[in-house]
Amino acid sequence: MKKTITLILAASALTLALGATACNTGGISLGGTGDTPASSESVYGVSAATAGMLIQSMEAGSPASRTPESTPQTPETTLPETPRETPEQQPTEPAAPETTVSAFPELDGYMGLVDSFLNGSGYSVEVTNSDRAEYDEMMKISYSGLNGSTKYEMHYNKMLIPDFDDDDRWEDEEEEEYAIEGVLVIDGMEYPVQGVREIERERNEYESETQFRVTLENGRSVWVEQSESSEKDEHELEYSYLIRENGRVVERSSFSFEEEKGETELEMIAERNGKRESFSFEKETYRGREYIFLRVGSGRETKSYLVVSDGNGGYTYEEIRR
Repeated sequence: MKKTITLILAASALTLALGATACNTGGISLGGTGDTPASSESVYGVSAATAGMLIQSMEAGSPASRTPESTPQTPETTLPETPRETPEQQPTEPAAPETTVSAFPELDGYMGLVDSFLNGSGYSVEVTNSDRAEYDEMMKISYSGLNGSTKYEMHYNKMLIPDFDDDDRWEDEEEEEYAIEGVLVIDGMEYPVQGVREIERERNEYESETQFRVTLENGRSVWVEQSESSEKDEHELEYSYLIRENGRVVERSSFSFEEEKGETELEMIAERNGKRESFSFEKETYRGREYIFLRVGSGRETKSYLVVSDGNGGYTYEEIRR
C-alpha cells in the first residue's frame, strides 16, 4: 500500500527562533517529523529558495515558465511570410530548432526544484540580525545541486499573530500563527515578500499551512504554498507553486513525496494552458554516478528517462529502453 510521507534529509529539524540571534542550521529539512511540524525558518527558507529558482528560470525565458502571453504560438502564427523568390530556404530554417528543443520543455524551469526536493540536505540557512534598519532579521539561504550553487538573501520582520479563539483550551487544541514581511534578494534585484504560517496541534496530531508570496513586476507574482499534516501513521507533505498575472493563475504545479517498498519518489503535477500532466522522479545511482530518473505515463505505457544537466541551467532527457 502506498502512503504519502514527508522526506527528511537533515539530521535534525530547526527550532523556532523568536529572537533575532544568529542561527546557522547547516542542512535543512523539507518537512517536520511525525511528532513535530517543520520550523518556520525551514519552511520560509525552502519557500524563498525555490521561489528564487522559479523566478530565475522565468527571467531567463525558460519554456517551462513562460506564461500564455509569452509562450510561442502555433507554427501557423510564427512562420514568417517569406517572399516567393526564396522558397528553398523554408524547409531548413524551421527544422533547426526542432533538433535542439527539450523533450519536456514544460519541465525545464522546474528541474531545479525537483533536484532540490530530492536532495534536501543541499540546503543551508543562516538567520541573523538584519543590517537594514527597517528589518529585524536576515536569512541567508544557499543551495548546492545539479547546476551548481545558488544563494539568496531575505530581510524581513516576523510577527506572532495572537489567537483569540478561547475554545481551543477546552478541545485540547493549540494554534500558532506567524506572519513575515520583507524583501527577497535574487541576483541583486529586490522583490517584496509576504508570508503567513498557521500550525494547529491536537493531542498527537498536527496540521500546518504556509503561504509565501513574491511580488514581481507587471502584475506578476509567485506563490508558494506548503501544507503538512501528521495523523497516526500518516505523514503528508506538499509544496505547491502558482504563477499569477494580474490576479489570474496562469500556471500551477504541486510536489508531494511518496514512499513505497522503502523507496522514496517525488510526484509532480503541472497545470498550464488547460493541460494537466503528471511526472514521477527518483534519484538513483547509475553507472557509478547519481542521476535523477523521470517516469512518465503508467502501466505498459510508462517511459523512463535519465535527466542530465548541461551545467548551464538546461537539461536533457535520455530515454532508457529496458
